[in-house]
Amino acid sequence: MASTSHNMKNNNDFLVLDGDSVEQLLDFESGKAAVKRTYLEHAAGNTNLPHSVFLRPSEDSRIIGLPASFNGDTASPISGIKWVSSYPKNTANGFPRASAVILLNDYHTGYPICCMNASKINLFRTAASAYLVAETLSHRREPRKLGIIGCGEITKSFIDCHQAFDGIPFLEIKLYDLDRLKSEAMAKHINAKVSILDDPNELIKSSDVILLATTASKPYINDCNLLSHSPIILNLSLRDIHPDLILASTNIVDDLGHVNRELTSIHLTSSMVGNTDFVTGTVAGLLRKSFSVSSGKSIIFSPFGLGILDIAIAQEVFEKAKTKGFGTTIKNFIN
Repeated sequence: MASTSHNMKNNNDFLVLDGDSVEQLLDFESGKAAVKRTYLEHAAGNTNLPHSVFLRPSEDSRIIGLPASFNGDTASPISGIKWVSSYPKNTANGFPRASAVILLNDYHTGYPICCMNASKINLFRTAASAYLVAETLSHRREPRKLGIIGCGEITKSFIDCHQAFDGIPFLEIKLYDLDRLKSEAMAKHINAKVSILDDPNELIKSSDVILLATTASKPYINDCNLLSHSPIILNLSLRDIHPDLILASTNIVDDLGHVNRELTSIHLTSSMVGNTDFVTGTVAGLLRKSFSVSSGKSIIFSPFGLGILDIAIAQEVFEKAKTKGFGTTIKNFIN
């Protein structure tokens, strides 16, 4: 990560970055490297990552605060928070479902130093973490067919990662969404052989890697026979899979303490059996090859979405913005 200045004279300035600026400064290659590095830093104990806080203004909407920091043992300590909302009904009015901002604070003074539109960062870190896991596992499984359930913005970001990195040799991509028009729109975005399916179960049975990016609030994938071919499942929406399937699979998480709450599939499973012994390991463990992955089981990756990933990427965007003169600087913001 780039170093953040600790010159007190400069720390009372405040930078504001809009969405267009962030999108221009966000680099896929360095962003994915930051995600990988951050998982390892987190596993090494070099982060401070409290639980997310949830506001639920209505039954189907939520606003989440994700505070996080890299501590003084890292090369570039920094603190921050991501404040992200999800309002599914927005889409009916032509607005994006989610919106997000990130506030960065100087680690040593606590002064706020930057506020940026974080919608693209939120999407990218979610997609990049999933792609990193799929790419790492693909060296062992050699997947050929990608199946996607849920064709929203997170899926689009995952496809952008795939097309940017081209690290997984998918021969075909299959799509399913409750709204077929979304599948058709996503198909136009994909530079590969694409097919649109009307049956999610058929998609699961015929795919080597399955991306779940839905707004499901409770499990709907509940037939163990669907996973008899041992696919890799990127469970980004967290609540799609019944505990019986979780128990029959190899389970990888980003952080067990974070994902084992809020009625995720992992949380439902641990509540049912009274333990978390069914979780094999973390992303960091996978990267370090500290555990083996059985070829005879499905592999399910359930990432809660660690705020420290957002802060890592936001810090890189912030440093680039200063160097390239992006954004609006408010002088003497703290006085």
